[in-house]
Amino acid sequence: SRSAEWAASHGLVDELATPQDLPGATNRLVRDLSRVPTRRVLGLRGWLSELGGLDTEAALVRGAAVT
Repeated sequence: SRSAEWAASHGLVDELATPQDLPGATNRLVRDLSRVPTRRVLGLRGWLSELGGLDTEAALVRGAAVT
């Protein structure tokens, strides 16, 4: 198991929110996600198609690179 701080330091999350800040952060991020550039979607699709052949650490590194 990994901590939220670890995920943030490895580029796997964009934002950490406290429980009190979660509603506002959720609304802001939903708005941001509705404006995702096409190349990001294509990058994630490529990453998802590679997951079966990658070990966990390699998958995390690749996932961080495409997001």
